[in-house]
Amino acid sequence: MWILFQTLLFIPSPTGRPYLALVCHRARGEIRVDGKLGEPVWREAAWATNFVLLGTDKLASAQTLFSVVYDEKHLYIGVECLEPHTEAMVVEHRERDSEVWMDDAVEVFIDPKHSHDDYYQFIVNAGGVRFDAHRTDWGWDGKWEAAARIERGLWTAEFCLPFSTLGMGAPKAGEVIGFNLCRDRQPAGRGKVFEWSSWSPVERGFHEPQNFGHLLFVPDGVEVPPLEWVWAIGGEGAYVKVFCRRGVLEFAPYPALARHELSTLASEVERQLEEIRREMRRAKLPSEEREEFERVLSELWRLLVLHRSPERWLTLRGWAEAREGMRRLREEACKLMWRLKFARLFSE
Repeated sequence: MWILFQTLLFIPSPTGRPYLALVCHRARGEIRVDGKLGEPVWREAAWATNFVLLGTDKLASAQTLFSVVYDEKHLYIGVECLEPHTEAMVVEHRERDSEVWMDDAVEVFIDPKHSHDDYYQFIVNAGGVRFDAHRTDWGWDGKWEAAARIERGLWTAEFCLPFSTLGMGAPKAGEVIGFNLCRDRQPAGRGKVFEWSSWSPVERGFHEPQNFGHLLFVPDGVEVPPLEWVWAIGGEGAYVKVFCRRGVLEFAPYPALARHELSTLASEVERQLEEIRREMRRAKLPSEEREEFERVLSELWRLLVLHRSPERWLTLRGWAEAREGMRRLREEACKLMWRLKFARLFSE
């Protein structure tokens, strides 16, 4: 599976770990759960990768890619595990609900209510053997399907999870649920080297719903999710990375957006006002006309100080008002400069 990743929103990335989200599109066409990922729907879907090792921010040596799509009744997950040592893969467990995580396997965690508490676990090993649990209740059995297939240089898996098994209905546009995909790998054979990795970083183990990533459900045709849908993931002050068809979008917190956009606007307006001030010093104007220009210029300086105050940028409303106010100031400064030039022309 070939994927292009790029940053679509060019803003300085803030410090701290971002919330991760994958855009989940409605499936166009049928999916046969056979582990092959051959249907066109997988080529058209959004994909995610950049798995990190357990307890670190270090990228796993063998990466994992996955995609999630849905229809009215099911959630479908396609997984591609790059594996340069397929000959050493461990596939020993053959019974359902056995310890398949001790083999080469992938694990899906879903928090359907986005509660950071009530979640489901679904595992399939490279031999297609399944395990499921509701939180830590190993006795829970859900109705779902999975299949796996080993190829040269990789192995793939497919999941079909009915929404009824997850205790939820068909998702609405903009709905968000907790989600993580993790991988169990033993690249040198059983018991020699363990490599546990996950899409959304976890600290001590995979069962950390507070550290899950997110699925963001969108209808077909939506390429870039609206901002209000992204804000539902971590709030207005969150740093969110969204994996979508076009690449990776970065949504920085409002303070970072303000520093990047509003500070640039404020600097531009300040340069305009300084230029007007210099132009007024050179202009030979009647005293009354000069006083009027000075009054307007003073008011524009006052508004600039008001709108560039960082305290106004910490809320959505304040940020939007400051941005609009700064743009109006830029227009007013431009008009004042032209008025001054015409006045200077006629007075001299």
